[in-house]
Amino acid sequence: MVREPVRGDHVFVRRVVYSHHGIYCGDDLVVAYSGGLSSSSETITGAFRGVTKTTLAAFALGFPLHIREYSKNITTEFPPDLVVHRALNRVGENEYSLGGNNCEHFATWCKCNKHKCSQIKDYAAIAKSSVSVAVAAAVAVAPAAALQLAGGAAVMGNLAAAGALVGGGVAMGVGFIAATPALAVNLAIQKVLDDNPDLPQGERDARTAARAGGAAAGVVGVLGAGTTLMGLSGAGMAVEMAAIGSVVGGGMATGAAMLVAAPAVAAVAAAAGLYGLGKANEAHTEAAEYAKANLQTLTTSLVLDAISLDQQVLAQLLEMLGEGLPYIEMPTLGGRVFWTDMAEVNGWKLQRNDVFGNCRIIDDTERGKAWGQTGKMIQAINQLATELAKNQNKKKGDPKDGLRLVATSWEAHKRLCNLLKLRWPLDHEPSMGGRVFWSVLDCSNGWRFQKNNMFGNCRILDAEDVVKAWGGETEISVALANVALEYGEI
Repeated sequence: MVREPVRGDHVFVRRVVYSHHGIYCGDDLVVAYSGGLSSSSETITGAFRGVTKTTLAAFALGFPLHIREYSKNITTEFPPDLVVHRALNRVGENEYSLGGNNCEHFATWCKCNKHKCSQIKDYAAIAKSSVSVAVAAAVAVAPAAALQLAGGAAVMGNLAAAGALVGGGVAMGVGFIAATPALAVNLAIQKVLDDNPDLPQGERDARTAARAGGAAAGVVGVLGAGTTLMGLSGAGMAVEMAAIGSVVGGGMATGAAMLVAAPAVAAVAAAAGLYGLGKANEAHTEAAEYAKANLQTLTTSLVLDAISLDQQVLAQLLEMLGEGLPYIEMPTLGGRVFWTDMAEVNGWKLQRNDVFGNCRIIDDTERGKAWGQTGKMIQAINQLATELAKNQNKKKGDPKDGLRLVATSWEAHKRLCNLLKLRWPLDHEPSMGGRVFWSVLDCSNGWRFQKNNMFGNCRILDAEDVVKAWGGETEISVALANVALEYGEI
C-alpha cells in the first residue's frame, strides 16, 4: 500500500483468484458488498451476505490493502462525503450477483456512478484473447510450416509466385508471405494488451508501449526479411537461405521458413520486452511513492535541520543506518541526473536514486554525507526524529501541554493542523472512539492522542470522538511540542 486510506477511498484486496472491493468510510470502517465467500462482513453487522459494514482488518483478512486511483478520464468522481453517503445508504441491501452486482460494481457506483467491474471484463477478455492468440499462432505458423515441408525447387517457386502478386520476385515474396504471420501476431498483441481506462496509469503505459513496439518490430522485420535476399541471383538466394537454415541444422527450406517467421517472432519479443520494462517502471514508481509517503515532511525536515547543524547528530544517523562500512564523503553532481529530491533544509537534501532506489543525503556544498537503502533510510530518519523530538521536548515544548492547549483553544487546534499540513477547517463525523485496534498514548480534557495497533498511524479525537488531526506518531508529537512552544506567540 503506497499510502494510508482516507475517507471515501475505493479500497480492495487481491485474494488469489479474485479481488474484494469496498469503500473506506474512515475510523476503521469499510462498507462492502459480500457474496458470502468470507466471514469478513460479519464483524459489525452480523451478516455474511449483502452490503455490510466491517473493520479494515476484517475486510483485508491479512492480504495487502490497495487503493484504486481513478483515471483522469473519469469525469464524474464524487467528493468523499458523498461517496461515503452512497455506500452507507445501501447497507442492508441483499441482491448480490457475481456477474451483475458484485463488490466491485458497488464500489465503482459509490465512487463515480458507474456500474462497472474490471474483473468480469478481464475474464471475458482473457477468453477472447486466448481464441485470438490461438488463431494468430495458427496463421503465423502455417506459412513457415508450408515452406518447411516443400522441397528446394518448390520453395523458390512458391516465393516467386508470392512475389509476383506485388510485382516482384523471390525476395519480395519472402516479405509478402512474412507479412501475414506478423500481422496476425500483432492483432493478437493488440487484443491481449488493449487499453482500458479503468486500469492504473502504469499498466496502461506499459500496454501502449508494448503495442507500439510490437507493431514497429513487425514492420521492420517484414522489410528486413524482404531485403535480405535483394540483389542476389537465384543460386545466391538458395545459398543464403541454406546458410540461415544451417544455424538450426536445416537446409534451404528451413532458412526460408525462418525468414518468414522472423517478423512475427520479433514483434512478440519487442512487445514482451517493452511490457516488462513498463511494469518494472510502474513498480519503481510505486516504490518512489511509498518512500515519499513514508518520509513525512515534518519528520524529515527536523532530521535534516539537526544534522546540518550538528555533526554528532549526523554520526548518530550513520550509526542507525548500520551499513557496516564508514561513509566516505565525496563530491557529487548535486543529483541533477538520476536523483529526485525528497526534502531540503538549509541547503541539505535527502534524495532518492531514480534507477536503483537507494537514498542519500548531501550537504549544501553537494558533498555526500549519508546513504542507505530506502527502507533503512526511512527507519533511521523516523527513529532519529523520535529521539530528537524527545530531546527537543525536554528543552522546549511538551506534547502533553500541546494536547491540553489544542483541547481548550480553537487557535491552538488550527495551529496544529497547519503544522501537520491538514486542510482547515476539518469536517469529520464522529468515529467509533477507537475501542478496537487503537491505543491511547495521551489524553487531556477528554481529547485523546491514539495510535493504531495494526498500521501504526496516529490520530487525535475530541471528547465527542470526532477526529481532529491525524499523521505519524513522531510527526504529531513534534507538532504538539511546537504548539506548546509557540502558542504564546500566535
